[in-house]
Amino acid sequence: MRDDCPACRRAKMKQQQRRRVTNQSTNKLPAVPVTKFGDLVTMDHSTASNDESVEGDNYGLLMADKKTGFLAMYPCIEKNVREVQWCLRDFEGPKDHINLVYSDNAPEFVNAVKSQDKMHETSTPHKSETNGKIERKHRLVHEGTRTILEQSGLTKRWWSYAGKHFVMMLNVLLKEGTSAWYERHHQHFTGKLIPFGALVDFRPPKTILKTLGKHEAQSIKGLFLGYHLHPGARWRGEYVIAPLMDFDKSNKRLRIRICRVHEVYPDIEKPWLCLLYTS
Repeated sequence: MRDDCPACRRAKMKQQQRRRVTNQSTNKLPAVPVTKFGDLVTMDHSTASNDESVEGDNYGLLMADKKTGFLAMYPCIEKNVREVQWCLRDFEGPKDHINLVYSDNAPEFVNAVKSQDKMHETSTPHKSETNGKIERKHRLVHEGTRTILEQSGLTKRWWSYAGKHFVMMLNVLLKEGTSAWYERHHQHFTGKLIPFGALVDFRPPKTILKTLGKHEAQSIKGLFLGYHLHPGARWRGEYVIAPLMDFDKSNKRLRIRICRVHEVYPDIEKPWLCLLYTS
């Protein structure tokens, strides 16, 4: 995020911090050998306060791999063991193995990690600085999410999609010739890099296609929401789009449809679409 970007400045605005001098050794992650993905994974919850997402999520679970720098953000309806168990399995995937998890002492973390027979190291209770590196990642994701929501024009209820999109960009963008995506999957990401909320043309699923006339174009306008990943962050060429027609105020649908498609083309003339609708 850039200091000369108005949206970035608005999203990052916060009270100036006054830090106390503390023992810096308490701010370190476990000193264990880290040679591959899964050797050390950190996780922590964040609260969306009153900003319930369009799908009813109230929390975000951020997971990070120490070796590769790979991140994942999981919107969650509740803080419970079952949600954490699912997130751990999804982050790990079918081919990798998580050896050690580091988190705070929240009961949902303790019980979820124990149920999956993984080693678990926890931060010192009531000392937030021992979980500092995780909290800094959370702050980065929070600021990035607010920034791309500001740029897209979508309401704050889309934070769950914006957060996942921002984390995906952190994973795939190259830095010094490599990326977290490459470090984990040993190949560069091959999909199109499209801004969150961008106006795109896409071929919709059959349920929408059959409502179009025979002589109409077989593509429609939509808003780009992100990338659909399978367990283990495996990508099979699927993009996540919301049909633009569903945002019309005259639309009588109770929910905006979310489509997973393979064909998507950014609108060259209108790469960004700031919505005037609320949803």
